[in-house]
Amino acid sequence: MRRAAAIALAALAVLPGAAGAQFRVRPMAVPSPSSGTIVLAQPFVTAPAQGEPDVADLLLARSGVPGSLRPHHGLLAPVASSPVAQPASFRCAAAGLLAQNGGDALPDVAYCAGLGTIEIAFGNRSGQPLASYLHVLDINPTLTFARLHPAPRGQVIALPFGTGGGEAGIGWLYALDFGAGAGVPPMTDRSWDAGEISRRVLADEVLTMRISDVAGTLGIDDLYIPGFGSVTLYAHAQPPAGSALADVRLGAKVKVGGAAGEGVDPFTWLPPGIDNAEVLGAAALDVDVDGDLDLVLSLAASFPSATTPLGRLLWVERTGDVASLAASRPWRDLTVHPDLQPLVDPAVLRALQLGGAPAFAVLDRATDTVLVVTADASGGRLRAWRGNAAGRELRDFQLADLVGSPAPDLVANGVPPPLTETTPAVLVWPDLGDASPEIGWAAGSPGEARRGEDLPVAVSARDPDGPFAVDWIVGDPHGAPAASTPGAAGAAFADVSWVLGGDLLCAAPPQTIELTVRATDALGVFDEVAASLRVASGPPALAVVGAVPAGRLALPPGGTTATLEGSAWTGCGPVAFTWGGSLFDAAPPPTADDGPNVTRRTLDLAETTYPALLAGTPGATLVATEAASGLESPPAALALELDARGLVEVEHAAGAVALEPGEVGVLRTRLRSRLGVPLPDVHVVDVLAGLAPAGAPRVSGAAVAATASGGAEVVLDALPPGVDVVVELPVRSLGERGSSSVEARSSGGHLLTDPAAAAAEGAPVPGCGCGGGGAGLLGLLAAGALAALARRRRAT
Repeated sequence: MRRAAAIALAALAVLPGAAGAQFRVRPMAVPSPSSGTIVLAQPFVTAPAQGEPDVADLLLARSGVPGSLRPHHGLLAPVASSPVAQPASFRCAAAGLLAQNGGDALPDVAYCAGLGTIEIAFGNRSGQPLASYLHVLDINPTLTFARLHPAPRGQVIALPFGTGGGEAGIGWLYALDFGAGAGVPPMTDRSWDAGEISRRVLADEVLTMRISDVAGTLGIDDLYIPGFGSVTLYAHAQPPAGSALADVRLGAKVKVGGAAGEGVDPFTWLPPGIDNAEVLGAAALDVDVDGDLDLVLSLAASFPSATTPLGRLLWVERTGDVASLAASRPWRDLTVHPDLQPLVDPAVLRALQLGGAPAFAVLDRATDTVLVVTADASGGRLRAWRGNAAGRELRDFQLADLVGSPAPDLVANGVPPPLTETTPAVLVWPDLGDASPEIGWAAGSPGEARRGEDLPVAVSARDPDGPFAVDWIVGDPHGAPAASTPGAAGAAFADVSWVLGGDLLCAAPPQTIELTVRATDALGVFDEVAASLRVASGPPALAVVGAVPAGRLALPPGGTTATLEGSAWTGCGPVAFTWGGSLFDAAPPPTADDGPNVTRRTLDLAETTYPALLAGTPGATLVATEAASGLESPPAALALELDARGLVEVEHAAGAVALEPGEVGVLRTRLRSRLGVPLPDVHVVDVLAGLAPAGAPRVSGAAVAATASGGAEVVLDALPPGVDVVVELPVRSLGERGSSSVEARSSGGHLLTDPAAAAAEGAPVPGCGCGGGGAGLLGLLAAGALAALARRRRAT
């Protein structure tokens, strides 16, 4: 069966053709050790193939523990040990391709390893000690890999120092280069003024975008430092004159925006009604589709609460040189752009390059979604892809080919929002060049988990372009599967089933079991569903063996044998059973048959037990007690439905085939018990339609205990065995088509015979109301009245 989420995929907008990529809406969640994990995506162990420059593995780095490397195609199967060296402790890490040692294709990882210390694991020096360098670092340092020279020249490390204080002459933007010689090269650096930048809460950082003409033409990065209500740009004014840092030609810093604490009035450029806040990222995009890149920024509370304003997505028009952005005002509110709806609370934003075209990714905290936005010049509009953020706060976005599909995948570091039980994870939205598996619960699944009982479960899954495997995982969603089931390629959904063994549902209550079902294709792309199942520790199962429904007990003439069977927690340890109920009070002691998890009681019900059984509503109860723990179940209760309709013969006839209005006739009922013992308090009821009692009934063969309903109901003191009991009831026609039927019930309201319709003594006359066998409208009314009477008697 196709689930709703799969249907919704077809309705989602995709990125324009110029971007060359689109992503699956549902991200893959790759487990992350903690919220402090740093996510690095580079080809650490997978060599890039020709035409696949963005192929990557995933390195999850965290201070104090070994790094976890998740290889290309196998994100859920970490390698035994990471080949990337790391210090014993560090405060930040970043990865890229530095220019040292001839510009090799192996990624390098740089760590902030101590006060003023940068340590680097060079990719082509695997197994060798980290290279250590001294440089000025802030207390909470950050490092960024940036490309300031065209390829094949490698990247440099950029870092801020002393920024965020908002003071003139304080703060620097550094770029570090590690040379191209063999061994450990000497480090060179370059710095630019980064003073007068205010930052309130977040650590100072340098990020990259491509907003200058030079950067867009050469495929290199401009730099920016986000502040409080501001973005400070460091854009290329000219192409680099050579391959050294000294050859980089950045223009003068351009500060766009600012804060009152810096001596400026932000409300001269902020749109009306928007409060100043942290800039959580910036990007370049041709928002107005005029051929000129504009500045887009996210202005939001870094730690939102119920009292903080919603974030806003703003844009600043670039009318010429990058420096013109500083004077562009007022800023414009991009949050309300019709092409981006719904967009409620934008937060972290990062610049991307999709197929060489500018784009950006932004988290919308309010709708738990991610938007990737591009400009469609041919259509004169913005286009947005929207994906699920899986209930997590996202710290960054990057593009990396982690699964081997034709284009890079979107990757983000996801951490749980405050006061939630969400786990940290790296979210990967696979490129749709690979038709990934789709999976959903089949109808009726996962169902209710009951203690000790097997639980059949099923999913509906497909993968249009290749075979896949369905893994059934109990407990840790990233642990070893309990079972795997192959799935065939095809466009149609097919059900795949499995049985969760009852032996896994035996923990002390309250027990909750986590069930994850994952479909994974040959590229390691997976889709999954999960359920948190509360295991019910309910009453035992209890039934009459062979009865349908479970509580029906037939009482035929001559007596019978009945077996009641109960079971509890069959997948767990032995239990003891305790039987009870009124059934056992009305019958001789049963024969017991008890096993570890199943119990039976067989009763020999002679005819002499019938009167006591039929006088009430007999039932049985059963309680299970686990031998090892003493855990006691709630009681199971079974109210027996006695089927005694074969115990009494009945004949019912009318003394005349037709009555004129007001004329009196007689209804004659003969009853004969098939039992060898008397049945006390038998109720004989005439149900009349178009007729009314015309006097007291006359009874022969049994004593009358009482009458009711004007004589239409007779209560016999006892129905004797083997004796005809005749009830004659005078009736008067009410001038309508008449009919009558009769029933006999025990004192407990149990039916002793099927209702018998009146049959005329003689040939039927057309239009006669007394001998039509209860047929027609009035006959139906009579049957309905009998049913209502039966329900009333059972309730009393």
